[in-house]
Amino acid sequence: MYKGFEFYVGTYTEGESKSEGIYKYRIDAEGQLDSMGLWAATPNPSFLSLAGNGPFLLAVNEMANAEGQGTVTAFRITDSSLVATSSVRSGGAHPCYIQTRGTLVLVANYTGGNIMAARLDEKGVLTEALSTVDFEGSGTHERQESPHAHSIQFLGATDTILTADLGTDKIWLHKLEDQKLEPLFDSQSYISLNSESGPRHLDRHSNGQIYVLNELSNTINVLQEASSGRFEITSSHELLRETDTVNSLSADIHLSRDERFLYASTRGANTITAFEVKNDGDLFKIATYDLPGDWPRNFAITPDNNFIVVAHQNSNDLVSYRRDTNTGELTLVDQIHAPAPVCIRFSE
Repeated sequence: MYKGFEFYVGTYTEGESKSEGIYKYRIDAEGQLDSMGLWAATPNPSFLSLAGNGPFLLAVNEMANAEGQGTVTAFRITDSSLVATSSVRSGGAHPCYIQTRGTLVLVANYTGGNIMAARLDEKGVLTEALSTVDFEGSGTHERQESPHAHSIQFLGATDTILTADLGTDKIWLHKLEDQKLEPLFDSQSYISLNSESGPRHLDRHSNGQIYVLNELSNTINVLQEASSGRFEITSSHELLRETDTVNSLSADIHLSRDERFLYASTRGANTITAFEVKNDGDLFKIATYDLPGDWPRNFAITPDNNFIVVAHQNSNDLVSYRRDTNTGELTLVDQIHAPAPVCIRFSE
């Protein structure tokens, strides 16, 4: 019998939410949500990623102490809990993103303005940093006094890595060589975006388009690789409506699993916007949906492509939406309590 899917929720453990760490939930075939309880007690697991080489879940521990030091913790996945197997320093301050491929683990450090490469062995033991790359520069916005690495993605199956740097309005390109991250100077070392864009997250279409979500400008840039091998901005799309007058910060972006539609969340306005991906890779806005919670930090699409689950950090809840897989449109299904949820990761 089809029972739906299970997923992990990373949270902030500070403040009034009384969160204790990583929780587990399930969504059934009708989109109804159910809590499975606390799965691991750990401080500020604000981003989660499944390991690429075994039954392990990785979490950043985003510390808010005076030094701003962060760690990365590996957990073995069991039927009843997550068992910590190792923890190492993230290589910088306030880690906020993990990307994995095989045994490789890449971490972005927001306040530290850098990225770190490590390895995870078959026992779930993380190495210390094998290499780090420190970014340089600043922007003109008050939050751009220094680099702020916010997310990392591989460029398809290649060894090229793209890092969204909110602090410098750049997408940095590096190449992984002999377990070290090196600047990609042979063609393009970075992609410059408009001033005060604040790139946060990105997603890549199999046809080559890269969709960059800009936190500060509440826009999406579509990037395309030109015949010269360099990436260029081919179009930009606004996320806010004329009626959205509150201060807003865009948060997350994901292609549907069939790559026909793109979704983006915006905090403040508290919306999720649906786009159709056109044949040329450009976007056509379908609709913007007002969410029933506050501060939609992160969302995820179910493995069967039928639902979206959104995490509302400030109102302490999760909501589910049914996706029309033909039109991309969304219909609200359910809402459930979750303490300060900021990351959703399905277990498959």
